[in-house]
Amino acid sequence: MSPPRVSATAMKDAISGCLLRGVLDKMYDPPQRFGWNILGTAIHSAIQHVATDDLDLDQAIEHAHDLVWDKLQEWAKAGKSVRYAQGRGIDTIDQDIEGMLAGWFRDVHPDSGKRLPLYAEHEWPFRAEVELSRPGLHTIVDAVFDLKGTPGEVSIVDWKTGGTPKADTQQLHFYQWMWPQFHSKDRISGAWFHHLVDGSRQHADDYPGDDWMEYKYLYAKTIINDPTLRMMPRPHWVCGRADLCPHKAVCPAFDGDLHTLWENAKLITYDEAKGGQQ
Repeated sequence: MSPPRVSATAMKDAISGCLLRGVLDKMYDPPQRFGWNILGTAIHSAIQHVATDDLDLDQAIEHAHDLVWDKLQEWAKAGKSVRYAQGRGIDTIDQDIEGMLAGWFRDVHPDSGKRLPLYAEHEWPFRAEVELSRPGLHTIVDAVFDLKGTPGEVSIVDWKTGGTPKADTQQLHFYQWMWPQFHSKDRISGAWFHHLVDGSRQHADDYPGDDWMEYKYLYAKTIINDPTLRMMPRPHWVCGRADLCPHKAVCPAFDGDLHTLWENAKLITYDEAKGGQQ
């Protein structure tokens, strides 16, 4: 049996970000959801289907639009309000879908007359949703591009739909470290984030070495798989995602009570030990 799949966000949070988000999601079902999250999922899905099913731009926009509004209607029926991130309104979702996908087509797709040289150096279509796995962790890379004329040389890309212009490239380091253990016939020659809001590319910082990544892997695996450890007091917490977090009111980095969270986390651990029964 494969280990549980860990989303890129969860893995990123475990490696270098919020140590509480996953367990807070289990303990508290927030009455408010965030439109940016489902927008990102829809954009990623549309890009994947462009590569696998040869969708054109209009079809990709329609696909993302349907996913977003189906999810928003599902949340509304469940009585949850929806807040769109960074002060934007729900009425901009369609505009954002069209803008991000149109920009992506312009920069990446071979039918574009303005395709970036960075992508023109690679074969089409790319491999979408490529799996990576280690004991206790199972995740995916958004896109893997094969270099033209250089068999076995690949570039990995992570599509970013958030408004942050610069992300922590440790996520890319993690992919680089896991890659040869799961896809040994290919060698990564490049890795970058493609920020779809403004079209910028952010290449990975210098790789810190396998020994450091092994340490980070063990740390991340422990954090992901043992919720009680996420409750440890950490006065050095600095939260850069407070605007997007539905749990700010109960988070001890702000106004939440650490003792209450600790007791609830122990209950979750006990329930999971019984097989997940609440």
